Amino acid sequence: MTVPDLLAKFGAVKVGREYLAPCPIHQPGETDPNRFKLVISPSDHYLAVTFCRHCGIKGDREHNKEVTRRVCEAVGVDPRVLWDRRGGEETSREWSSVGVRPDRELPLPAPASTLHEVYSDLLDSLELTDRHTRWLTKRGLDADWAWGAGYRSTPDDPAPVAKRLWERWGFALATVPGFTDVYGDGLKLLLRQQAVLTPCRNSAGQILALKQRLLDGGKGRLRLLSSGPAGGPKAVMLTHVPLGVGSRQWECLLVTEGERKTDVVWSKSSLPFVCGAVGIPGTGLWSTALPVIESLLVPAGELVIAMDRDGKPQTLNAQRELVKWGRSRGYWVKIAEWTEGKGIDDCLVRGGEVRVREVEERETDILSSPPLTVPPPTQPQLLKDWEICGYIKERGRVARSELPLRHPTQEQLISRWIREGKLRIAEKTVKGQVLELVE
Repeated sequence: MTVPDLLAKFGAVKVGREYLAPCPIHQPGETDPNRFKLVISPSDHYLAVTFCRHCGIKGDREHNKEVTRRVCEAVGVDPRVLWDRRGGEETSREWSSVGVRPDRELPLPAPASTLHEVYSDLLDSLELTDRHTRWLTKRGLDADWAWGAGYRSTPDDPAPVAKRLWERWGFALATVPGFTDVYGDGLKLLLRQQAVLTPCRNSAGQILALKQRLLDGGKGRLRLLSSGPAGGPKAVMLTHVPLGVGSRQWECLLVTEGERKTDVVWSKSSLPFVCGAVGIPGTGLWSTALPVIESLLVPAGELVIAMDRDGKPQTLNAQRELVKWGRSRGYWVKIAEWTEGKGIDDCLVRGGEVRVREVEERETDILSSPPLTVPPPTQPQLLKDWEICGYIKERGRVARSELPLRHPTQEQLISRWIREGKLRIAEKTVKGQVLELVE
C-alpha cells in the first residue's frame, strides 16, 4: 500500500502542505473536519497522522495505541503497517501519530513499465551537448546511434524538468529512483551536473535504470540515478541488453562489462562474427547475466566472453565462472582476444583485430582456480591478495607476522577470511598467530 492509497483511504483533502481528513472513529454527524480532524503529513518514507484532540491523550501510550487500532479498522488499513512515530517519547508535542514503516511498504519499486515510461519521458526532455557527443564518438559510438539509444546530457538546472514530470506523473514518481520529497513542495530530481546519462535496458528494451557519468573526476565518476542515499527507492543493477538485441534469439552471444562498452560492440560492424551482446553491470555481478543469456542464446549456441584484460582477480573470476556455467549448459564457450587496448571497445575504436578461440580442455585447471604465484621460501616476494592463500597452503602453516604483504589493507582481508572460515588460527606463539588454510 502506497501513500496515495492511504490518503484515499482516509478521504484526505490537501490544505497547504498537509492533508486534513475527518476522524473516522466519530459518528457520521460528528465528522466535521474543522473539529474532529486528522492532520496528515506525508513524506517519502512515512505517513504521519496526528489524531484529533478528542481521540488522543497526551502521554497515554496505551490509550493512543488503542486509538491507532480503531482508526485503522475504521478505514480498512492493516495496523501492522503503521508505527508509533513518537518513538515512545512521552514528551512529544503530538497527541499520537502513525506512519508507514520505511522498510516495509514504502517506498515501493515501480513496475518495469512505469520506470520505462518515466525515464523515457525524462530523456525526451533533455539534450545531448556537443562536448558529450564528441566524447561518445571518440569512445566508439556514432552520434546518431547514441541519440537514438537514449544517451543524453544532464541539465544545469533540473528543477523545470522535475516540475514537468510531476505535472504528468504526480505521486507515481515516489516509486521511481532518482526523485525525492515527492509528497512535499520541494520535489527534487537527483541529477549530477554536466554528466552523461546512459540508459540501462532489459531484454524487452525497457529502460529500468540510468547511469550518470562525469567526464572529469576519478573515483565516483560513474553512479546510478538513485534515491537510495536520500532514503528513497534504490536503483536496480541489471545486465544491459542494447536496443534491438532482445527482439530475437541468437546463435552467438557476446558477454562483456558495462553499458557503453556493450553498445559499442553491438553498434560496430567490424567484428569477424555476427552476434548479439549483453553487458554485466560489474565483474562481481556476473551472475545477473545468466537468465538473460539463457533467454537470448539458442541451445548449444556460441557464448563469447570478452572481459577486460586488466588481470584483476574479480575479472578473472567472472570469466572463469562464466566459462564453467556456459559449459554446464551445453554452450560452445569461446574467449575473445584482441590486439590493442584493455577492453574490446578500445580495440574496435582503434581499428585493431578481434579474434575468438574455443576454451581448450587443457585450460580447465587454469580456469577453475585463480593463478597463484608462490614466492620461493628463501627470497619471498611481496604477495598480491589472491596469492596469500596459495602461499599459506604451500607451507602448511605460516606465522601471520611473517607473511610478505604488499599493503596494510591485506591484514583486514586476512581477518575477514578468518571470520568467513577460509583461514583458521592453528596456534598462538610468541610470534603471534599461526595461520593455516581450511580445506
